[in-house]
Amino acid sequence: MLTPRRKAALIAFAGFIALGALAIHASPMSAKNLEARLYTDAQAALVRVRADGWADVSMNGQVATVTGRAPSREARDRVLAAVSRAAWAGGVVAGGVTRVIDETHLASQDDEFGLRADKVRGRLIVRGQAPDAETEARLRMLVAELSSNGGTVELTLAPGSAPEGWERAARLLVQ
Repeated sequence: MLTPRRKAALIAFAGFIALGALAIHASPMSAKNLEARLYTDAQAALVRVRADGWADVSMNGQVATVTGRAPSREARDRVLAAVSRAAWAGGVVAGGVTRVIDETHLASQDDEFGLRADKVRGRLIVRGQAPDAETEARLRMLVAELSSNGGTVELTLAPGSAPEGWERAARLLVQ
C-alpha cells in the first residue's frame, strides 16, 4: 500500500507528465503548429512580393526551402528576403524562420524548356518545367490516371517560357 504522501507525489507526477505532453503536442507553439504557421506566413510573403507564380516554399521545422525558376537575380533575392522575414524573427526560442535554403535557379535565354517522361517498373516519372500551376495540376491528374503504380511528377514552374502548344505536346508524351 502507498502512503498518502506517496499517492500525492504519484498523482502530481502523473499530472506533470500529462501537462508536459499537452504542452508539447497541443499548444500553439508546438512543433507541428509552429511549422504550419510559418508555412502560411511564408506563402503569404511570396504573394506579397508577387512571386507565387514561380516560387514555392516548403518548411522543415523552422527552416524554409525556396524552389523555382527565378526570372532574375533581383526577384530571387527579393523572395529570399521576404521568406526570411515572413514571420517574426524570433529565432529558435520565439518561433521564427531560422534559415532559408535557396534551391532556385535563374532563368536565362539559353535555358531549354523541357519535359521528360520515363517509365520505371510500371511507374511513370515526369520531370521538367511547367508554364503554370494549373497546367501542372492537370498533368499530375493525367499521370495519376495513366500510371497503375502511381506516378511521380517533378515539375518546376517557369511562367512565360513555354512554347506554344506545350500542354498538348506534354499530354501526347505522357500518353
